[in-house]
Amino acid sequence: MFQLPKLLIVWTFLLLCFITPVIGQIQVQGTINDNYGNPVSYATLTISDNNKGTVSDINGRYKISLSKPDTLHVFYLGLQPKSFFVDTSGIYNIKLAEKSFKLDEVVVFPGINPADTIMQKVIARRSEHDPMNLPSFKYTAYNKFYIALNRDTLEYFSSRGKLGGSAGNLVKMAKKSNLFVSEAISEKYYKAPGKMRENVLTTNISGFRNPAFAVLGSQLHSLSCYDDFFNIGTIKYVNPVSPNAEKKYFFLIKDTLTAARGHNIYLITFRPKAGTSFSAMYGMIYVDGYDYAVRKLVAQPTTQSSQIGITVRQEYDKLEGKYWFPTRLQSRINFTDKVIDSLPPFPIMIGYASTSIMNPRVGVKIPKSILRRQFEFSYAPDVTVTNDSLLQQYRSDSLTPQDLYTFKLMDTLQREIPFFRWMNDLPLLLATGELPLGYFTLNLKESIGFNLQERWRYGLSLMTSYKVLNWIRIGGKFIRSHEEGDWRYAARAHLNPLRNGVLRLKYQYQDETSEKGAYAFYNPYRLGMYNLRSFVLPALNYVQGHQAALEVEYPRYVNLRAKGYMEKYSLSHTATDTLFGDFNRSAIRFDLRYAPGEKLGNLGKYRIREGAGGPVFNLSYERGLAVNDGDVKYERFLGRFSYNLPTRFAGTFRIMGNAGMVTENIPLELAFNGHGSGKLHFYEPGVFQTMPVYSYFHTRFVNGFMQHYLPIHSHQKNIMFSLTTQLGVLYGDSRDSRISKISSQAQRGYYEAGLMGGLMNPEWGQIILGAFYNFGEYAQNDELKNIYLVIGLTTALDW
Repeated sequence: MFQLPKLLIVWTFLLLCFITPVIGQIQVQGTINDNYGNPVSYATLTISDNNKGTVSDINGRYKISLSKPDTLHVFYLGLQPKSFFVDTSGIYNIKLAEKSFKLDEVVVFPGINPADTIMQKVIARRSEHDPMNLPSFKYTAYNKFYIALNRDTLEYFSSRGKLGGSAGNLVKMAKKSNLFVSEAISEKYYKAPGKMRENVLTTNISGFRNPAFAVLGSQLHSLSCYDDFFNIGTIKYVNPVSPNAEKKYFFLIKDTLTAARGHNIYLITFRPKAGTSFSAMYGMIYVDGYDYAVRKLVAQPTTQSSQIGITVRQEYDKLEGKYWFPTRLQSRINFTDKVIDSLPPFPIMIGYASTSIMNPRVGVKIPKSILRRQFEFSYAPDVTVTNDSLLQQYRSDSLTPQDLYTFKLMDTLQREIPFFRWMNDLPLLLATGELPLGYFTLNLKESIGFNLQERWRYGLSLMTSYKVLNWIRIGGKFIRSHEEGDWRYAARAHLNPLRNGVLRLKYQYQDETSEKGAYAFYNPYRLGMYNLRSFVLPALNYVQGHQAALEVEYPRYVNLRAKGYMEKYSLSHTATDTLFGDFNRSAIRFDLRYAPGEKLGNLGKYRIREGAGGPVFNLSYERGLAVNDGDVKYERFLGRFSYNLPTRFAGTFRIMGNAGMVTENIPLELAFNGHGSGKLHFYEPGVFQTMPVYSYFHTRFVNGFMQHYLPIHSHQKNIMFSLTTQLGVLYGDSRDSRISKISSQAQRGYYEAGLMGGLMNPEWGQIILGAFYNFGEYAQNDELKNIYLVIGLTTALDW
């Protein structure tokens, strides 16, 4: 009989011992979707007889092994749990139905809530796990964003005969094409403390060439889940992973899994506690039971529009066995509408934004040339030229047939339909307030306006766009005054000799009107929107002459401007300054603006201000020169300080202070007016609502505005209230006896207090109503005349 060698027998025995349990295991995999076919990310799957399980990935896919037939339990917050028996290997695609989720549900524990104990440990170690506390890091990111008709939803209702005949065409379109697709590759660099730079290397955008469209999805929420606030869009929400969060959030352990290393992973849900009111979220956190670090996060705001809802997801991995670092970020946007009266509203469109973080490296040296960049966010020179090889290298998933067809379709529409070409310049309107019109841009603010002297003003204010020449823009305006029948005009030229736009030269010749005693502070990032106070100006002077300016953005957070004037001022028939008369002004002015922590995005020659991030300081000095006969000699100093301080539970505190001084023997035009609103019924920050225009003029002044904005959230409905209190104070005098004779001064202090209430519904926005009260030495005897009612859109914007 043939005898196997002993060594072969041993190897065969060991191999059988290894293979037998594998063969005996039940391999289960598939996808988890909701009723509408949308993937369910980070759903937990556990086995009945132990706490071993798994979590679906960001695309709803899962894989799990069972040692014997058993019951599989599936859970996801806001969806009905599901359990089913598994006895054979195979693909099990799971659908979870929606359930009514009430934020005010309360679970009462007889003792200490164990979820609070776990979250306190996570919060205690958040500085250890926060990637923003690392000395430095860099990574490459692949960003993809698409909007599509919700094919699964349409098929779901169409198959049940709920939709009309047009549903078939929509389903066909959804199967064939998305509505929009964009890709981008960017490099991100960070050096502690707080120095972040991102540079977009290449883009691929369906129908558009403006790179701003490619990064829409990548800017939707915070990179780190350990800050005091978690940003979704432009709104700050109190982070559940922040100090004392357990006092405001209700945490609940929903499941416990066993990780590969044998320690636990806790699935903890969170939502605001009943009776609390703050900017809150609800969702789920997967906590690593060994390091007490966040492994996965799913969150959405408690107050959202029923038509547009957003859910964000983050996934963290452990790098080098030391650092927990985000590796996948995703945002899902549901566009919900009531298409059929007999059906509830359902998500007709969906948007997905995903960022895959590739090759993260911690502790690397960041070149100084990168850190010296002026802007936190910028683009490579050839960013609009699609680099297919680079995209292919970093794509986490291949493009779908729908993606490819979308690129082809939208590129065709962009070439053939003017509307799509106009949409390509939409970021210009958002960044500057100028409406793109082919080779020109239209300044809406200057093209139509109103004041009490000229009444309606209308005409055209145009500048060439950078499509004509990349380094210069020329243009002007012709505006007709309806009341006076005169034409106002200006000719302008703006030079940008450097590609990054940090150096600008501007020239203007104008024949226009000007406010008496106006003062303004240099801010190159202010949008060109309307100043409501200008609508109620009753008396303007005419100014004719030249202006030239040199603007520099360097170093970081600093803006410098040198400006020269050579102008003639003529009094209008409504002017009050009859003692000085017409005059000439030849002057130079220097401006400094310093905003440490300010976040700026660079759209080529344009800037987008993403937030102050700290205090903002302004200083200016102006000197009148005796260049021509009749020139006024003077010196003028101005300063401003503003600061916005958001808190987690007490709202936002804002403060603004202004001060100025000008030498004696000047026309009223060059003094400082009180900055009253003329009792304008529309709220505007930084003005005195109860003070008539031109009621006070000073050669020295100081004023201050203090505001407290408190949002009051109703977590049971999509409604938010707000309460805003404001105090304004003005002190000023005049050392020029001539000005003292023709105007008043607030030497004893002008005081004003305001109280405003706001109502915000995500469906139609926010409206505020309030009243301001003038008190102190300059209050009127009739108390009712000291009260003024205002209406506005919001008080939530930073100063």
